Amino acid sequence: MLKINVVRKNDYGFNLLGSKALKLMDKETPPVDLLIRESVQNSADATRTDKKGCKICFDKGEFNNAVFANKIEMVGSQLIKIFGKGQQQYLCISDTYTTGLLGEPYETPNKPNNLYKLVYSFLESGKDGDSGGSWGVGKTVYYRFGKGLVFYYSQTFEDGRRCQKLAGAIIEDEKGLDPLLKEEKHSTGIAFFGKNAIGKINNEVRSVPIEDENEIRDFLSIFGIQTFKENETGTKVIIPFFEDNSICSERMIDDNPPWDGDFDQCISQSIQRWYFPRINNPEFGKYIVAFVNGKKVELNPFFKKLQELYNGELEGAGKLEIEKAGFDKPLGVFRYKLFKKDELGVLTRPENLPSPYVHLDIKEENQEDENEAIVFYMRKPGMIINYDQSKT
Repeated sequence: MLKINVVRKNDYGFNLLGSKALKLMDKETPPVDLLIRESVQNSADATRTDKKGCKICFDKGEFNNAVFANKIEMVGSQLIKIFGKGQQQYLCISDTYTTGLLGEPYETPNKPNNLYKLVYSFLESGKDGDSGGSWGVGKTVYYRFGKGLVFYYSQTFEDGRRCQKLAGAIIEDEKGLDPLLKEEKHSTGIAFFGKNAIGKINNEVRSVPIEDENEIRDFLSIFGIQTFKENETGTKVIIPFFEDNSICSERMIDDNPPWDGDFDQCISQSIQRWYFPRINNPEFGKYIVAFVNGKKVELNPFFKKLQELYNGELEGAGKLEIEKAGFDKPLGVFRYKLFKKDELGVLTRPENLPSPYVHLDIKEENQEDENEAIVFYMRKPGMIINYDQSKT
């Protein structure tokens, strides 16, 4: 059974309520884009230096809640009360050829510590200039989709040995309807799962990951998830009680694209929208290979052309180097091209794809002006920051 360590104020170096952490979450960006931007960037940032890229998988599955609840200390009975004893759905986001969750369950300055940053720390931004995500607020998106309950399994190589780690956490509104930590009188809405141990900070009892491989294998078997092979490293984020309609139901535009309501297509489209420069693209450097329920994500003709534009492979495309006084090298590169509809497969056979505005989930300000430009900006980590329209 996974032991629970309920967080009181000022534990783990922060004074934070679960309700406050959830309120800090981005409410403007559609849920699917929040999940993709955060999870894919975290995985991409952790790509091993000896690998050409990383593999990222989004998989849904089912588990039996009676078996699962029996493994969770303190909140098991509440899980049965809320969800019953039958089958429930989960989402697993996994990456391979990444470093995994290196480090300890407490802060270790000047050492790699993805474990502490992703699982145990809040409100801390990434300090690596090449990092694209935020370890603190951004990761709370995981707790939005599954009753605030998330588990992390990882395999790493540290100090010459192979390490497996399993930990979990709850972030919930402590005053909300049917909180999981209902029996805790002074709950902050935050708790960690693992095993309890004496921590290195003031000799406090703290939650630390389970490292026993048999215990980990037993827990993962509830979800039908396999442990990593001996020579693999990576991380699997498991979100129990996941519901499709929590992720594919909100968009910036009012149109109904072909992928609306379809989990596989919705996830695939979002991955392409924000990461087309890195998807299956060795020209980028550390590229990404993504799968959704076992099917490889391939760029559709629209995003494939944008990738070719990024790579500088399109005939007739223009290029400008952005310079600034006092700098020896250009600050960036601006590439541009005027496309015809058939080049992008937009509203033309055989692809007959939706318009660029639907693909990019932006509002079409002037439908009569077919030549209105779309501008997208990307920084070094490879994620598109934003799409906008240019009237110049």
